[in-house]
Amino acid sequence: MIGLTQAMKRQDLVPATIAAGCDMFLFFRNPAEDFQYMLDGYKSGVITEQRLHDALRRILALKASLGLHRKPASELVPPADALGVIGSDAHRAVAAAIADKTVTLVKDTASNLPITPETHKRIRLYGISGGADFTRADPLAYLDTVKAELEDAGFEVHLFKTADQREAAGRPA
Repeated sequence: MIGLTQAMKRQDLVPATIAAGCDMFLFFRNPAEDFQYMLDGYKSGVITEQRLHDALRRILALKASLGLHRKPASELVPPADALGVIGSDAHRAVAAAIADKTVTLVKDTASNLPITPETHKRIRLYGISGGADFTRADPLAYLDTVKAELEDAGFEVHLFKTADQREAAGRPA
């Protein structure tokens, strides 16, 4: 989903995605803002009445099939202090274990791997992010660490900056 957020402005992306068949967003930056984008898309006709009813019917059917309407809120939403585990050593260990099991190389038909400073001295590093989430952490904070590690390994790293990032830094877009 994160790649999707790079395609267009969020105000256009939300209604276009719903119109294209996505019934609901599981992650969002600002619920009120995204709801307004969806409502604007409905009012402008990007999201049709039929499409809205189809999505609503599927969402309510899923919730009913899971029995969510019979459970108390305390069983559905963890208490706020449960978020305290985010960023802990245990949390990071689980995230690392998941990452180790999910990254897969399907084919290397061009024999590009492994990438080494001898075979590919210069690297352009792209950060992909949908923006800050409910944690308000910088979603691209990892890039400085990755860049430093690649440079320590002998690569010449050029960090890609979007036009917005270049403008914010006072450079021409």
